[in-house]
Amino acid sequence: MYFPMKFIIHFCFLFFSTLSFSQTIKLSDTEYQKLHDKARLLINSNIDSSFVYANKIEKSTNNLHKSFAYGIKSYLYQLKGDSIQSKKLYKKSLSYLEKVPASNDKTKLHAYLLNYGGLSESIRGNLSNALLKYEAGKKIAMKTDDKLQVIKFGYNIASLYGSAGNYKLAIKEARKSDELIDKYQLKISKEKYENNKSNINICLGSLYESLHNSDLDKKSLDSAKYFYSKALFVSTNLLSNKIRAKSGLGNIYCLKDNYPDAIKTYLSLLVDLKENNQKLESAQICYNMGISYYNTQKFDEALVYFVKSDSIYNVNKFDKSQYLDSNYYQAKIYEIKKEPSKALQHAKIYLNNFESSEAKKNAEKSEVNFLLGKKNLENEMIQIRDKFKRQVLIESLLKWGGIAVIFLLIIILLINYRNKKVNDKKFNNLLLEFETIANTKKVIDNNEAFSDLEKNKKSSSFNLDEDKENELIQKFSKLIDKNEFLKEGFTLQYVANKIKTNTTYLSYVVNKKFEKSFSDYVNELKINYAINEIITNPTYRKYSTQAIAESVGFKNAISFTKSFNKRTGVTPAQFVKRMND
Repeated sequence: MYFPMKFIIHFCFLFFSTLSFSQTIKLSDTEYQKLHDKARLLINSNIDSSFVYANKIEKSTNNLHKSFAYGIKSYLYQLKGDSIQSKKLYKKSLSYLEKVPASNDKTKLHAYLLNYGGLSESIRGNLSNALLKYEAGKKIAMKTDDKLQVIKFGYNIASLYGSAGNYKLAIKEARKSDELIDKYQLKISKEKYENNKSNINICLGSLYESLHNSDLDKKSLDSAKYFYSKALFVSTNLLSNKIRAKSGLGNIYCLKDNYPDAIKTYLSLLVDLKENNQKLESAQICYNMGISYYNTQKFDEALVYFVKSDSIYNVNKFDKSQYLDSNYYQAKIYEIKKEPSKALQHAKIYLNNFESSEAKKNAEKSEVNFLLGKKNLENEMIQIRDKFKRQVLIESLLKWGGIAVIFLLIIILLINYRNKKVNDKKFNNLLLEFETIANTKKVIDNNEAFSDLEKNKKSSSFNLDEDKENELIQKFSKLIDKNEFLKEGFTLQYVANKIKTNTTYLSYVVNKKFEKSFSDYVNELKINYAINEIITNPTYRKYSTQAIAESVGFKNAISFTKSFNKRTGVTPAQFVKRMND
């Protein structure tokens, strides 16, 4: 049997690359990350190279590394049409994942594996299984704040919605991913951005193409062409995506009845696919070529490509619907060519498999739509729960808040009532205190009488006799009798100068005699004077607080009010109001 040289070179490349990594190795986190990124990025440009990096990671002694390697290889084998090996390696990847201790890296890897599992299931036509894996993976990616992985799940889920016939919803989801990747662009490498942007554009192109096929909307076809062209622009180094974008553009030419350009595009693609051993895509393009030639009534050329497409299917057994459609067209061609035996042969293949194929396809679509409906119901219930949860919480807060406010008001009222009683008593006592005071001198004498209670003699750092102290107090009292204390400048220094002593000694004597500091004693005199005037002088009550303050030597109403309240329990204005009442 003859083997093309290119096939032999390809086989040797894979063999030696696998052989060179047959020894177990210990990878550092940095080395693993580099190999990991290379393996992932090369999926859309060079599957065989991706295999090389995955094989190297597989030889690591680290279970997390091994789990990733088997996971990505399971998807790579599925891309090559080997479902058996794909499923085997996927199970292996999950078994190694179980051996990894709990960590953020393990959680992230679990999301990657669910993505690869979903992609493989989607290729096999198991749409419902794929959707379940994508949804589970997206939740994990959101939990770990892996935005790039969330974006990937987004457009993969959109693609599945499209496969189930929900094109408008699918387009909406894919556009969300498109917006997110643009927002995230500056936070990732150019390679990662172009890779994901390319995938999203291809997804949108395919969805708009399918939407056109379902409702024949010409605008959808223009949108499909726009996104395929955008995908081609960013897929320079992404062979698989470049092929898919070109294939999409070829389909647009077909749908616009531009078959010469469609055939030209498909032929150039077949060359690329043959060089890179892309069997799945080759089968699709051969089928598309057959359709193009069939529509231009070049039946012999159409048969050649339908047969090529079937031969690839018979070896790899993927996409049965395409195989059935191929036999449908071959039966039609042989009917036109008046070759009944061959027409019957292909008609039988089509009829014998159509029912089971359509049943499986419809079952998968129904399952996806069921899961989608279930998800919508779940989201609706979550919204209702959250809505009423907030409402109940607000009602509860209002209820208990209202009770707390009422309770607080009761406490405030009780406190105010108690304070009022205290203040009333204090006010009445003040009235009694000042009832017998006819003038300021009596106020002062009365104040001194209150202060002249018997005290224990205090030790002093000054060795001065009692007579000298009494003499000093007498001089001080004369100033008070003259209402000197009402002056704003009635300070310790001022008084000391007036009675020919020093401030330290004067402060000491006042403190000893009246048991309070000089400033406190003078403030008390001022307040007592103001109280007496308010009680005995109706005109005085008409003054503003500021005017009363200034009349007794205070600089401002604030400090006066504070001192007045301390003495009486009420503000000057409240005291005046009570007197007027």
